[in-house]
Amino acid sequence: MELNLKFAKFPYLKRLEDFDFSAQTSIDRRLIDELANGRFLKEGRSVVLLGPPGVGKTHLAIGLGVRTAQLGHRVYFTTAMDLARRLTRAVDANRLHRQINTLMQPKLLVIDEVGYLSFDPLQASLLF
Repeated sequence: MELNLKFAKFPYLKRLEDFDFSAQTSIDRRLIDELANGRFLKEGRSVVLLGPPGVGKTHLAIGLGVRTAQLGHRVYFTTAMDLARRLTRAVDANRLHRQINTLMQPKLLVIDEVGYLSFDPLQASLLF
C-alpha cells in the first residue's frame, strides 16, 4: 500500500473518513460510501465530481484514491493542466503513445482541477 501511495503522487493525504459531511450536506454520503467499496473500479466506470470551489471535490478524489491504494491498486494523481502539458510535450517528442501507455497503468487516474483553467486547442484535444 505504501508503494501505491508513493506512486500516486498525491499533493497531500486525505482520507474519506476525515471528510466533514456535516459541513457539505449536498454531498450524498451513501454514494461516497458506495464508491469507497471499489466496485466502480472493477466495472471500469468513471467518476466525475462536479461543484463549485471549496466543497471538497479534491479531498474526496484523494480519499477515493487512498482507498483504491488500500485495496491494492495503483493510483496516479495529476491536475488537468499538468496532464495537458505532459501530453503536449509527449507529442512534441513523438512519444504520445508511450505517455498514454504510462497513464493507462494505474487502476485509477485522478485528474483534478479540470474546469478551472483554459487550454489551447491541442491541449484540450489531447486531454479530452
